[in-house]
Amino acid sequence: MRYIYSFLAFVLLFISTLDLRAQSYRISGTIYDQDLNEPIIGANVVIKDTSVGTITDLEGNFTFTTNLQGEQTLHISYIGYEEIDQKITINKDLKLGKIVMKPTSIGLKEVEIVADVAIDRKTPVAVSTISLREFEAKISNQDLPEILKSTPSVYTTPGNGGGFGDTRINVRGFDDTNTAVLVNGVPVNDMENGNVYWSNWAGLGDVTRSMQVQRGLSASKLALNSVGGTINIITKTTDIKKGGNAFMTVGNDGYLKFGSTLSTGKLPGDWAITASATRTTGSGYVSKTFIDAYSYYFSVSKTFSPTQSLTFLVIDGPQVHGRRFFNLGYDITPNSPYPKRANYEWGYYDGNVINTSGNQYRKPLFMLNHYWTMSDKTELSTSLYSSIGFGGGWRTRAASGFNWDNTKVDGPQSPYDFNEIYALNRQRAMEGKGAAYYLSISNNNHRWYGLLSTLNHSINEKLNFVGGLDLRTYKGIHDTRVYDLLGADYVDASKTWDVNRPDGYKAYYNDQIIYYNFGFVNWVGLFSQLEYSTDKLTIFGSLALNNTWYKREDFFRYKPGNQKSETKSIQGISGKAGANYNITDHHNVFINGGYFSRAPFFNAVYLNNTNEINSTLNNEKVYSIEVGYGYRSEIFSANGNLYYTNWNDRFLRRTINLDTIANLTGIKARHMGIEIDFTFKPIDKLKITGVASIGDWIYENDVDAVLIDEDNNEIVDSTGMKLEARLAIKGLKIPNSAQSSLALGFNYELVKGLNIYGDWNYYARLYADFDIEDRIYKQDVEQIIDRSQSWILPKYSLFSGGVSYSFNINWVRFTARVTSNNLLNSKYVVQATDNAKNPEAQTNPHTREAALGYWGFGRTWTAGLKINF
Repeated sequence: MRYIYSFLAFVLLFISTLDLRAQSYRISGTIYDQDLNEPIIGANVVIKDTSVGTITDLEGNFTFTTNLQGEQTLHISYIGYEEIDQKITINKDLKLGKIVMKPTSIGLKEVEIVADVAIDRKTPVAVSTISLREFEAKISNQDLPEILKSTPSVYTTPGNGGGFGDTRINVRGFDDTNTAVLVNGVPVNDMENGNVYWSNWAGLGDVTRSMQVQRGLSASKLALNSVGGTINIITKTTDIKKGGNAFMTVGNDGYLKFGSTLSTGKLPGDWAITASATRTTGSGYVSKTFIDAYSYYFSVSKTFSPTQSLTFLVIDGPQVHGRRFFNLGYDITPNSPYPKRANYEWGYYDGNVINTSGNQYRKPLFMLNHYWTMSDKTELSTSLYSSIGFGGGWRTRAASGFNWDNTKVDGPQSPYDFNEIYALNRQRAMEGKGAAYYLSISNNNHRWYGLLSTLNHSINEKLNFVGGLDLRTYKGIHDTRVYDLLGADYVDASKTWDVNRPDGYKAYYNDQIIYYNFGFVNWVGLFSQLEYSTDKLTIFGSLALNNTWYKREDFFRYKPGNQKSETKSIQGISGKAGANYNITDHHNVFINGGYFSRAPFFNAVYLNNTNEINSTLNNEKVYSIEVGYGYRSEIFSANGNLYYTNWNDRFLRRTINLDTIANLTGIKARHMGIEIDFTFKPIDKLKITGVASIGDWIYENDVDAVLIDEDNNEIVDSTGMKLEARLAIKGLKIPNSAQSSLALGFNYELVKGLNIYGDWNYYARLYADFDIEDRIYKQDVEQIIDRSQSWILPKYSLFSGGVSYSFNINWVRFTARVTSNNLLNSKYVVQATDNAKNPEAQTNPHTREAALGYWGFGRTWTAGLKINF
């Protein structure tokens, strides 16, 4: 009987244990960013005053179990976001669903509205967004545009310069002059030529919060250069939560970057300050393309009332870096003596390296933003901004009768012999002669001021109006100066450089030579948009009107009293419309179309860098239409779209070689294609992404060409006739951008906080740039016209990968990361010029053997540690 009682006691104890174990409950949910609608990785989720909890995974999900019961407080925190205390009652498993965290940055939401950040399943454009977590994981030691290489129809390369900030980007076959770049809604493409020099924005990557590529005419209400698309860069703003971070990164070829960010949090009087600084150095992947850069960011905000706030911010990134000269080009045959790192634009003097090609620049951007909630229905956002740029690129120069190629140590594939150059220049100085060899720097300074004011008014729950004013004034200051005399006393200046100086003028260090002129661009724009929106349907229409005034002042080509050109006034118009319809919670379709008539760039108004206004000037005209489809589910999401863009009356200025530049007028081009991207999440820990793009981009007509030399003089032929001709480019493919591309990527969380990722990129149908001189024909002479396609560069693929581990110690978060690009060290050609090796000697000009080009970068890597506190 005693054993029976003992057995019953054991059974009761076991049942009691089962009952206690049954009190363990499962808590789950997902944490999202309120403004970007992106999951937040690594957010802390704990039951308050306990250690029970976890951190969110790759998709912002969290799951943990607890024996606690009854009313509890769930505490959620993450750096840069307002903390959340959410009351819960634990008496069963809880699925809390989507929990939204609000950024602590002042004015971030307003910036995103002004910048026209596209919203998924609402804004009817083709769009790809790079979140902060993806940006930090993949940027490594790359330039800012490289982060976009796995988005549809985007092609990025290290560029001809091969150095820091020399990256080139094309969207749908259009280069950066026709791809608008916005920083917090403010346009930054050069007002004269539309270029974006990424080395000028060296510090921008350190303060970027998110990037968005809107392909095609984009959602921006402004009249922009958005032929190919718009790159929207949203920076950090002032953080009202006290804290900061510090980091250090090392990498290949001596790469070293370190920096810190500090935020005061909310101060008395409702002030808040955020500041950051970084330092970057390295010798560069391409030989002797060193980098020496700083970046600074400062933001201060003042909240005057619940309805008004003011933010002032500065972004600055002074830098100097070495380059391989823009027009050099390299032999890209399989047995080429030029390795991937080849650069022979340098030499030694007394053991010190002298770079004969490089760039130094500083371009601080100042922004003063005022946000005013005028009523429940009306908001006014105004940005007053200024961009002050100064610096330029240096290169080689030689006096008449001297050739830099003759100063090589041991043939063309060797450095320059600066000991010999210095000795020669010193000898000439003793004889009272000017420099045989020297370096010049071409400066492109500017003063740019602008005002962008946007009024947002909700007419009713479904109808919204946006209108505003876009004012810009720009002064470009262009000159070339003596940069390094290399042992000489002066440079013999020719009278043709400056009609106001006597022949035989002597130019000393920092004296102006060759050209000195101002370019003035003033802009007034008005924009408006009306949007109708319900849960299922969004329809918008926008109209922008603008007027551009151009003026030029030349101090070298003209005498006083005749140095100012006439002012040229050009009107422009842009109209866009689109609609998105959410068929179900899973399916949506969209369509957009537009037309704009755009004022041509400055160098099309004043051809050949003279004050003469182009008599054949026409606005560039662009027509575009696009249709797309989207699918969304928890496991699989995808987008697909078709686009067609027709571009008429385009002007293009092309450098052919060291001595020849071509002005091309009246170009017609057609860009059409298909783009697909998807995201697949087969399990909670794994995310797979994919991209496919197929384009068909061609020139549709032959065009006129006027050839000038580097001193802006029109080139004449052997008979003394001015070389004006037609180019046979009708039917040629648009060069320098891969017309077919694929990408696959994955991100897998091995354990909590430990992530591994990989990206594979494939490029094909990449056409070499055509040699302009080889395509010239004269209409009045019967001759064979070469209309063969340029050489197609070999297909190539690249693999990049990385691993990161994040963990918390109390309130401090640590993230260690190792990243490698071109992990397999593939050898590939990224850019080439067709038939560039003595065309007369070629039996088949459109081949690899006849082309000159550039190798892409081999394997690069970085390893770093970041501490958030």
